[in-house]
Amino acid sequence: MVERIKIEPDEDVILLTTDVVYGYRTEFCGAQYLPLKLSLMRPRIHFSYDEKKTVPALLFLCGGGWSETDHNAWLPELSWFAKRGYAVVSVQYPVTAATRFPESLEAVKKAVSYLKANGEALHIDMGHPVVMGESAGAYLALLYAAREGAAGAVAFYPPVSPTALVDQETGECVLELPCGADRFPSLLGEIGEGMPPVMILHGTADSLVPYSHGERIYERILEAGGRAELLLIEGADHAERNFFQEAVKERILRFLNR
Repeated sequence: MVERIKIEPDEDVILLTTDVVYGYRTEFCGAQYLPLKLSLMRPRIHFSYDEKKTVPALLFLCGGGWSETDHNAWLPELSWFAKRGYAVVSVQYPVTAATRFPESLEAVKKAVSYLKANGEALHIDMGHPVVMGESAGAYLALLYAAREGAAGAVAFYPPVSPTALVDQETGECVLELPCGADRFPSLLGEIGEGMPPVMILHGTADSLVPYSHGERIYERILEAGGRAELLLIEGADHAERNFFQEAVKERILRFLNR
């Protein structure tokens, strides 16, 4: 069978570039210099018929309880946003097995500096980046937004801080707290005037980070005069598939586009 069809393209071809070195960090008394990497997805700009358009940046920070992380883990889900007009940049940051706070925050700042320096060549608009993260990465995204500024922030099931996960009555914690946990500031003390718009997503059945954390962050943003949205997903546990359904992504996209 021979079939001839005409296609009017309404989506870009998205290419993935993995493990771009944006800086270095030190370990073992400064004797080791280890690369910090990012991976990015953006519309293809290689061929003459590719549109050389510049797209806004969406910076993503993976979770991992402050002790482990993989910046490539969520790329399949994040490609949805790349198909809809964003350059998605997933940033590796150091965790506390070998570093201490504020090195994770400094790494994100270093990644932003790299992207600003190379934004024109990459066709990425870094004038108004949005930061997004999940779990410990959501904490870091909100902390970055509070201290450094951003066009906005999207936080999946964010904890207030590592030490806020400890039950004050029993002293128990569902996570093993990272080394230097007491160095991480509470987001409630960091959020103030000038906090960019924030969208928080939290499951009402979260067994790792109770959804009260999301509520407290949301309330603090409003108290500071900021704008925030809180989407509570009924019956969803931590990082459960409920968060990554089309209906939820559409809500996030509307927030990003605003």
